[in-house]
Amino acid sequence: MWPLSKRNHTTSPTRSSCCGVEVVEISDEEEADVVELSSEEYMRSIGYLIRVEESEDDIEPEVRRMLKRMHKEEKKLREEKFKVLRSGIKLEEGESSRTS
Repeated sequence: MWPLSKRNHTTSPTRSSCCGVEVVEISDEEEADVVELSSEEYMRSIGYLIRVEESEDDIEPEVRRMLKRMHKEEKKLREEKFKVLRSGIKLEEGESSRTS
């Protein structure tokens, strides 16, 4: 991927096409969020580096269902983690009240 020219950055993303490759220019604020990955980091993270740039209406139904399942599973795991953490805190409070 080619580096973006710093002199052409604007406050909103602009697109231009060069040699059949779409070049997207981003603002300095957006560029601050960009992180350069080594080949090894990229290969380890490839499953997580997915970005959907379609309008929500254009996303295929099976992909939409998969994303909903992923969100539900993530929410479920977060809730379970929270319950475990909360029960651990209650256990500690209960133990400390018995020892005092």
